[in-house]
Amino acid sequence: ALRLLHPLMPFITEALWQRITPLTGLTGPTIMTQPFPATDALRENQDAVADLDWVKAVVSAVRNIRGEMDIEPRKRIPVLLQSEDSADTSRIEQYQDLISELARTEPLAVSTPDDTTPECATALVDTLKVMVPLGSLIDRDAELARLKKELDRLETERSKCEGKLANRQFIERAPDAVVVKEKNRLEQTVNAIDELIQQRHRVESLLD
Repeated sequence: ALRLLHPLMPFITEALWQRITPLTGLTGPTIMTQPFPATDALRENQDAVADLDWVKAVVSAVRNIRGEMDIEPRKRIPVLLQSEDSADTSRIEQYQDLISELARTEPLAVSTPDDTTPECATALVDTLKVMVPLGSLIDRDAELARLKKELDRLETERSKCEGKLANRQFIERAPDAVVVKEKNRLEQTVNAIDELIQQRHRVESLLD
C-alpha cells in the first residue's frame, strides 16, 4: 500500500517506510528504490471492466445527443433505453442510478421495440438504443431560428473559402501551407453545414 501511495504522498510514505521496515523485516534504505507493485492479470474482473465500458458508452451517448441538440448541460433530461438483449436489461437494472447521475437524466425509462415512442434523438450502444425525447426539451421555433442563423453564417464562410480557392492568383502566390489551411477550413465548414442540416431536419420533424 505504501508503494502505491508513494507517487502521491512521497514524504509521508517515506517517513512511514523508515519506521516500519525495522519492525517488519522489509529491506531497502528508501521506499524510492522499491519496485512498484505489479498487477495480476488473473485477478482482473473482466465482467466488471465490460460493465464499466458499457456504462461509459451509454453516458457518452446521452452527452453527445445533449451537445448535438444544444440542450443545457445541467438540465436533467428524460432518456428511454430500448433493447431486447437480456445483458442490457440486467445492466440497466444494476447501473441505472449511476448512469442517471453521470449523464444528468431523469429516472431512466425502459421500453421494448413494440412500444410506441415519441420523436427522439437516438444513439446506439451495440444492441441498446439510447433515446432522448425532444418535444419537451426544445423550443422548436427558437431552435430553428438559431440553426438558420448559424447556417447563414457558415454559408457565408463557405462562399469566402470557395472564392479564395477559385482565385488563380491566390493559388499561385499563396504559400502551400496557406492554401492547405484554406482547403481544410472549407472542408470543416462543409461538414459543419451538413451536421446542422441534419439537426434542422430532426427539429423540423417535431412539427409534424
